[in-house]
Amino acid sequence: MLYAQIDAVYAAIKAIGYTNVEVKVSETGWPSNGDSNEIGATPQNAKLYNGNLLRRIEEKQGTPAKPLVPIDVYVFALFNEDLKPGPASERNYGLYYPNGSPVYNIGLQGFVFQFSCMYSHKLDFYLGAFKIMIRTREYSSEA
Repeated sequence: MLYAQIDAVYAAIKAIGYTNVEVKVSETGWPSNGDSNEIGATPQNAKLYNGNLLRRIEEKQGTPAKPLVPIDVYVFALFNEDLKPGPASERNYGLYYPNGSPVYNIGLQGFVFQFSCMYSHKLDFYLGAFKIMIRTREYSSEA
């Protein structure tokens, strides 16, 4: 469905006369938990969606309309947001808990992770820095 939506954007851009416009997905993801009426918000569905998304990114797959143009995607969200208001699903889009442990395993073998956290006593907040670097197939033999 995501790639159909991206192709719809490409079609709309082309319809108004532009053909060389980059499309970036600024936010996509799937919640791993939700309220009782949010039936699709499960760890299994989140793992499937985000795992497939990362696989497509790693394989540099474009959309059906632009198969040779890899998609730039920003995953929403890296961390669960325990204090966020609203439905439970809004707090559970993260790939990781606030402490840096994974919510579920999406098969990120061959990926490089870096996590650091610092606490400011003066400002009373935590600042987490988390980086995922994807090793593509061409680099997988260099371990």
